[in-house]
Amino acid sequence: MKTEIEISTKSKLELLDILSKIENSTFEDSDIKDLFILTRPFADKNSLVFDIASFIAHKEGKDRGDFHSIIDGTYASLRYTIMNPDNAKIDFKKIEAQLFEALTQSRLKLYTDDELKKMFNKNSSALISLIKDTYKKVNGYYIINKENNINSILSIINKLNSSFESNRARIKNDLLINQWNLIINNLISKYNMKISHNILLKHKEDIIVCVICILNTEIVHLHDNNKAELTMVVTETTNQKCLISLGADLDFGRILMTGPTGFSFSILNIQVNSNKYINNTELFISYQKYMYTTLFKTKRDNHKNLKLLRTLINKY
Repeated sequence: MKTEIEISTKSKLELLDILSKIENSTFEDSDIKDLFILTRPFADKNSLVFDIASFIAHKEGKDRGDFHSIIDGTYASLRYTIMNPDNAKIDFKKIEAQLFEALTQSRLKLYTDDELKKMFNKNSSALISLIKDTYKKVNGYYIINKENNINSILSIINKLNSSFESNRARIKNDLLINQWNLIINNLISKYNMKISHNILLKHKEDIIVCVICILNTEIVHLHDNNKAELTMVVTETTNQKCLISLGADLDFGRILMTGPTGFSFSILNIQVNSNKYINNTELFISYQKYMYTTLFKTKRDNHKNLKLLRTLINKY
């Protein structure tokens, strides 16, 4: 029988204080960070909420969990399809476990079961079962166990890693907010809090911006001992609109032996009203202050896109 989770009176008061701030639109990114930690015990261990909360809570060892897998899997896919000139030399009869898992399990997490069924006529569980049936894991390697399945496995890997869109967010905003909103609603009911239900849905935009702000500058450890830095970027999209993104910045120079070679892909993003967050060429979000150091028009799209580069200058 599963033991019902309880929180201390102090934590309950902290939770009520944060939810009251959200309801009154007076919250900051530090409140959202604390909310992740407070609600983590109530989140399903397979949920995005639990994963990001754990990522935030652990100062070191940011090298596990689904959030890490999404980044590491995209990185492995880039190496496999775009950046790695030795791609053809990969031996899929005996392959390093971390690389293989990044190319398979981690990539599967980016797709819904409906999307996978269209691609393979199988859901995620069936595909993972096929992989486990084909390979055995020994001393840090996946070794082929059923060679007659190898073509099917290669076809799966190629399809999972065949396309790459650097600006497509890897985490779906609605999935994160809906999971978290359900947890909050249950806690509001459980402790008879005088807080409206569905407050996270009502403040989705501001909460996502805060999540991006919290994760900005975090370092993610990748399967080959390389690292990715999470970086916030703001790009003007249309009049009075801008895209606030959390990207994973990579340096492929060490792999390609070419010197620094930067590349970035989007993890999380949201389009917002520029006037809400930008004032006098400065962006203020909670206690983080950014100043645009360069304003320039890109050559593509007939100079319509104004890219705003920023650098962290100080914290209040």
